[in-house]
Amino acid sequence: MQCEDQEYQETFAAANATSGASSQAQKVKKMVVPRSTVWDHFTRNKENRNKCVCHHCQKTFSCASKSGTSNLKQHLQICKEHIAWLTSQKKNQQQIGNGGNLKASKLTEAVFKEACNELVVLAELPLSFIESTAFKHFCDKVLPFKPHSRRTLTRNIVEMFVKKKAALKNLLITTKDGLSDLSENVLAIRNAVQYVRSSTTRLHAFDQRVTNGKMTRGSLPLDVKTRWNSTFLMLSRALQFKVAFDRMEAEDRLYNDYFLEVDNGAKRNPIKNR
Repeated sequence: MQCEDQEYQETFAAANATSGASSQAQKVKKMVVPRSTVWDHFTRNKENRNKCVCHHCQKTFSCASKSGTSNLKQHLQICKEHIAWLTSQKKNQQQIGNGGNLKASKLTEAVFKEACNELVVLAELPLSFIESTAFKHFCDKVLPFKPHSRRTLTRNIVEMFVKKKAALKNLLITTKDGLSDLSENVLAIRNAVQYVRSSTTRLHAFDQRVTNGKMTRGSLPLDVKTRWNSTFLMLSRALQFKVAFDRMEAEDRLYNDYFLEVDNGAKRNPIKNR
């Protein structure tokens, strides 16, 4: 009797071990089943899970789980919109370069998202625009990528603002340092321009030197000290009239006397370097 009980227990234990190993194998097998890549191009209907919509042509198809995805794969092979999308992914597009020439280019998802961020900022559009039906419809028609969410757009714009701000700050520091190294020359040119613009008589005398020097007449702006771009414009235009300023120094006594006057406790700085 004891032998029979022992044999029964051993048989039961072996059966349990076999059953446990079998169930574990089944669980592992379920975990490694791959998901079809066809679902990158289709979305199931929320109301009816047995129906799905093609991302490219917006047509509806049957997609019951028991039926498989063969019909969906066959559709992708003949879908004109899907074929056009594949072509756009494989071939480089043509875009106009800085020099006006055509060059090969390929639209990546990163470039598309960056362009969306800049579109919203430059056009001063609301953040909700990125999730609007109109913009999604536009992207479905002409672009291979889906627009990102409003939350992602907000984060990207903030990051773009921080980067642009840092770059602008570095540019202003570099420009300020460069102008400080040339401060005496800039001041001398500013004084010369200020003299010419101070009265109609002086401006007329300057115009005569421009005409005699066979130069094209143009405006002679005076810069605003707090705006470096206006200083650049003043320097570039004054450089075009260098011959006229040289003639003023050689022929106009009042022009030379102007630089001998005291301004804010110091003499005005004349143009020395030619």
